[in-house]
Amino acid sequence: MDKGTYAVDILEGKSYRLQLPWVGVVNRSQADINKSVDMIAARRREREYFASTSEYRHLAHRMGSEHLGKILSKHLETVIKSRIPGLQ
Repeated sequence: MDKGTYAVDILEGKSYRLQLPWVGVVNRSQADINKSVDMIAARRREREYFASTSEYRHLAHRMGSEHLGKILSKHLETVIKSRIPGLQ
């Protein structure tokens, strides 16, 4: 997103609802990749961004790549468990 634009209404589910909640992430930029910023540092900066940006601070506990991974893993586990009985 461009500087000065925010996605709070989307992330809060006010603009468009999803079956699972929206999760905002901050990816490494091409400049970060060129500077060899590792994934650990990138994830730390992502957490800091959500925690320190006033528009997103109240959502920080459910934002970021790590949270997205947890949600997707839990969803996958649920789907697998629901399909196992049909495989027998």
